[in-house]
Amino acid sequence: MKRLRILTQPFLLGLGMRSQTPAYWKQAPFLRLLPGLISGILIQYHFPHAIGAELIVIITLLICILLLRFLSTQQKYRFTMVIGLAMYVMLICLGSVITHINTITHDKNWIGHDRTDHKTLLIRLLETPVERKKSFKTTASIESRSANGKWVHVKGKLVVYFSKEEKNRLLKQGDRLLISQILQTVDANTNPGAFNYAAYLARNNIYHRLFLRTNQYQYIDTGQLSWSSQTTHTVLSVLRKHIRGKQEQAIAEALLIGYTFDLEDELLEAYSRTGVIHVIAISGMHLGLVYGLLLLLTSPLKKLRYIRWIRPVLILAALWSFSWLVGAGASVLRAAVIFSFMILGEWLQRKNNTYNNLAASMFCLLCFNPFYLWDAGFQLSYAAVAGIMVFTRPVYRYWYIPYKALRYGWQLLVVTCSAQVFTIPVVLYHFHQFPNLFLMTNLVVVPLSGLILYACILLLVVSPVPVIAYHLGEIVQMVLRLMNRFITYAEQLSFAVTDHIQINPAQITCYFLLILFFCRWVIFKKSCYLFYLLTCICISCSIYAYRHIQIRQKNRLVIYQLPGTPVTEIFGAGKYISIARQAQLNATLKMRSSTHTWMGGFQQMSAISPENGPVLSVNGLIVVWVNKIPLLKTGAVPLDVNVLILQNNLPVTITRLQQLFKADLYVWDSNNPLWKIRKWKKEADSLHLRHHSVPEQGAFVMDF
Repeated sequence: MKRLRILTQPFLLGLGMRSQTPAYWKQAPFLRLLPGLISGILIQYHFPHAIGAELIVIITLLICILLLRFLSTQQKYRFTMVIGLAMYVMLICLGSVITHINTITHDKNWIGHDRTDHKTLLIRLLETPVERKKSFKTTASIESRSANGKWVHVKGKLVVYFSKEEKNRLLKQGDRLLISQILQTVDANTNPGAFNYAAYLARNNIYHRLFLRTNQYQYIDTGQLSWSSQTTHTVLSVLRKHIRGKQEQAIAEALLIGYTFDLEDELLEAYSRTGVIHVIAISGMHLGLVYGLLLLLTSPLKKLRYIRWIRPVLILAALWSFSWLVGAGASVLRAAVIFSFMILGEWLQRKNNTYNNLAASMFCLLCFNPFYLWDAGFQLSYAAVAGIMVFTRPVYRYWYIPYKALRYGWQLLVVTCSAQVFTIPVVLYHFHQFPNLFLMTNLVVVPLSGLILYACILLLVVSPVPVIAYHLGEIVQMVLRLMNRFITYAEQLSFAVTDHIQINPAQITCYFLLILFFCRWVIFKKSCYLFYLLTCICISCSIYAYRHIQIRQKNRLVIYQLPGTPVTEIFGAGKYISIARQAQLNATLKMRSSTHTWMGGFQQMSAISPENGPVLSVNGLIVVWVNKIPLLKTGAVPLDVNVLILQNNLPVTITRLQQLFKADLYVWDSNNPLWKIRKWKKEADSLHLRHHSVPEQGAFVMDF
């Protein structure tokens, strides 16, 4: 028990609880400021509103706080609580104002406010188009529009897909194009439980998309490539020249500068399922390695008394240059801000508080971009660092190992496990799977990735010397090949990952409260904390049991919105049946929005083709699939059905179908053209029949 108390002491200190250091809460002021800012961001995001009143509140409270400074010390003490409350109100208003300003839909020049259909747009490509299976994909910013012969400055970003034509391969970042196509809004995915791609793009201020062929745009000119783009091109050229294996090249590019567009989906999935995706997704770990290298290289400058200020300046410049080179992701910016605070604190001879630095970095990043709050990388980065800061030191000191090599392995083991403590619920919530082999794979891959990163940096340095660069590239390629084989082998093990896991925000809250009350119980030994701990466990189990009871009682019909690949699923008694065409069954079952099934805890019972069983009855629901012209028999009695699903763009009328089936509801799935669906809709309306168009209205969901 005493040892557990030692282990959990830093955790309680991090939460600002009473301890042997009562002044700790004052040493980490940003831990107190952060909740107010986050509250304001959430309020503005979920309940958008004008910010005029909040600006007035901020200005008024600032004036009041400044006036209070002229009071005596005794009078200031009386107003301590009032000042604290005013600060929190200001922070809430500040979070709301920042979120409003960072939302492009509130800008009067946003292209979405322009209702003119026939206009010419001048766009600039923000990235070099990346090749996909059926197109080239990139993002672009809208610079201006022309309507009625006048050019007007507008703002906005869009996702652009180019056809796979040879001319489109030559497009690159910075190119400016003239287009006259009508912008299409990014529609939300209506499939139950599917990833909301439209909301993800909206948090990046992207609300439109466009598909272009070579004859649908006019090339104007190319802009000057940014420093980061030129550097990226140079780095990629060196790596591709000296590392010849395709997969090895892709991992080296991702590891060094975060360029992931050359990664194959299978290899990326293997790294994800084995718990080492952070190695190829540029994160704080990479910046930490670069920071350590910079400290080593600039250590001689510490001895120079009068120009020692050059060292922190050089380190800061190198850190931020590397951060912008690799794309300035949320996790990289987090590490860059924390290291900057550490360097500045050391330079100014101020004592650094790690928890305050972590909270301060989050505060600064959310002020820069409040939508980082919904970024999975942002959440995982801070959760991992918080776990490392809280648990690594006490757990590492728990067992002293005299041998240096073993001690390094023990330290790596402790850091890996500590990072998982707070990231587990975040991983389960976003990805619904847990890599069981994360400990083994991280112990092998993390040290290797560090060596590879340093080797790639060295490769860039010696690239002007062909002989040395050639042999170093061979060594790096060999190590990368071994690492990829190890990851692929681990991913293929049957017990490598536990998937089909569903967790909701209530269970995440119970998880963190459970850790909190456990630590307090260990340290303070009060029975009330044990009671709270058991209560959290009971609530979590109750949520799990309630969800599964609902599953057993739920009967649902779902027709997914998957263009060209219609999939229907019927749920009941905790199981489901998948219906798709036989030729596409395996592909559609893999690509369909299966999130709905395993998020609900359903288990697949069977998979059939509508051609094999055009009529299906489940728990009193009768469904019929019409995918070929039905034969009309004279004197036949219409079959009573609940749902009729019309497929394959059949040359058939609703009147003829009514002679065969007496359907309560008609559904036209996604492989029917819109012109045919509109024709059927007019006919169904004239006959007063209920109908649903999947391409227009989204996925069809019906409980029965």
